[in-house]
Amino acid sequence: DPDLVFVEFACNDGGDRCSVRETLRNMEGIVRQTWRKNPRTDIVFAYTITEAMRLRYLAGQRPLAAQTDERVAAHYGIPTVDFGPRVAKLVAENKLIIDPKAVMPTAVPKGDPRFDQAVRDAMKNEKRILFANDGVHPRDEGHDLYLASVQALFAAMEKLPAVDHASALATALAPDNRENAKMVPVSEKVLKGASWTALAATNGLQQSFGCRLGQLWRANAAGDRLSFRFRGTSCAIYDLLGPACGQVWVTVDGKRPAKPVARFDSYCTYYRLANLFVFEGEEGVHTVEIAIDKDQPDRHPVAFRLKEPEKELAGPKYNGTDWYVGQIMLVGDLLD
Repeated sequence: DPDLVFVEFACNDGGDRCSVRETLRNMEGIVRQTWRKNPRTDIVFAYTITEAMRLRYLAGQRPLAAQTDERVAAHYGIPTVDFGPRVAKLVAENKLIIDPKAVMPTAVPKGDPRFDQAVRDAMKNEKRILFANDGVHPRDEGHDLYLASVQALFAAMEKLPAVDHASALATALAPDNRENAKMVPVSEKVLKGASWTALAATNGLQQSFGCRLGQLWRANAAGDRLSFRFRGTSCAIYDLLGPACGQVWVTVDGKRPAKPVARFDSYCTYYRLANLFVFEGEEGVHTVEIAIDKDQPDRHPVAFRLKEPEKELAGPKYNGTDWYVGQIMLVGDLLD
């Protein structure tokens, strides 16, 4: 029940590659859910910047995702803070480097805890600010620029009166927005197969992700599955990707694609939150079955991140068919 919420998806929604429809309906859903819960909660949209967005900002424009967010902000009277112009201005003045290729490579590999210090050492005689090591995630110097923009925002807003936003909900911008999205915890009722176990409270993954996923369930036997029916228009599974995760077959209303969906990708030297797409379509009752495949996905996409790829990929860390699930994500209602 917060007093103030910052919403930032301008980068992860894809910049100029965003789906305008998806971005609009999701951002509007966040706004409407927040104000249904508490119409006195204030919201600020924030727009971060990456190297991929630099040229757009240098031309005095916003990327498409931020432009779409602005449509929602304008409709609901939401203040916004754009970090891009401040950063782009310094780039144009040759006072800042955002492109990581402009930084001389170091002997320390990326991912090593000493990498950031090695970059600092390489930049000792560089007068320009280095915004980010990877062109995306700001270093301390980049965060200082973001902070300056937030301070300017607060200075501009400090005399604004408190507002009850309930009246702003009278008209929706997108009739199919995600206001009615919900998450339903996975329970034993929808789990089929002997290998399903609830992670203990002391389990490292439960401790790391339980605050978001609730109770995590793990299975790894071929054919063990998640099975349920729902009435609605959209469904996904809130789960994990990770080094020993497998792949699953997603069947909806009796229809199954030609290939299983891997719960593993080129970033999987560690575990992270993900969502597994299940269904998007017409309102109705839909039957879902998601089963673990007998084979594990190809691990070689992650090889370039490893010091000894063949040795490490043959070890226990990268072998398994695990699937970790926590919530069923719905626009609709679970029937079972």
